[in-house]
Amino acid sequence: DERAIMRTHVTLTEDILAGCVDEDVLHAAVRHHEKLDGPGYPRGLTAAELAPAERIVAVADVVSALVGTRSYKDAFPKQKVLALLRDQAERGLLDAEAVRVMARDYDQIMATVERASAPGGGLELVAEAYRRVQEEYGWLVAQLKQRIPE
Repeated sequence: DERAIMRTHVTLTEDILAGCVDEDVLHAAVRHHEKLDGPGYPRGLTAAELAPAERIVAVADVVSALVGTRSYKDAFPKQKVLALLRDQAERGLLDAEAVRVMARDYDQIMATVERASAPGGGLELVAEAYRRVQEEYGWLVAQLKQRIPE
């Protein structure tokens, strides 16, 4: 049940962004959990249906999840992140070229993210908006749980 609720974030993202951003941006945001061989969500798209930008965002999303600390895991070190990315590329889940570029430029990409995330780096507004979205998502999950019988 919790996984089904969690997966609604992509359709909520689509509802929020539709008509507010270019279609390419909308698709990249909504399709970041699609997998090249079709088992992803929300639509189960395949490689032929995913644009390069969507494939890149999917890799970035995996990296973000792996390097971030979560309530259920610590941040993964670089070598583990790259090994997991390569494994997913080899299994046909992630775009191999996007993974190759991520591996090649990992240190530079992560340094750029770190600079942008530092105070004065310009991400304060994005972080605040994300915090508000997280709060609203938490409220939505609580509302849905009240309506779903145990």
